[in-house]
Amino acid sequence: MSVKKVNKDALDDQARCQSAAVFQAVISKKEHAELIREAAELVGASVSGFMRASAVKEARRVIKQFKNF
Repeated sequence: MSVKKVNKDALDDQARCQSAAVFQAVISKKEHAELIREAAELVGASVSGFMRASAVKEARRVIKQFKNF
């Protein structure tokens, strides 16, 4: 009987992904998609990482703005 080694980090990543929320956006204008790709490349991020960081930054800005009313 063989025993398969389990990578604990892989299990942690898998658990984190299963509990993560998934949001999708459709970028219908080609120039917007190119703009996003170029910006992500310039900062050394993946497109998904760039979009995630941008969305979080914008969400914080909006919440702060509305809480200051």
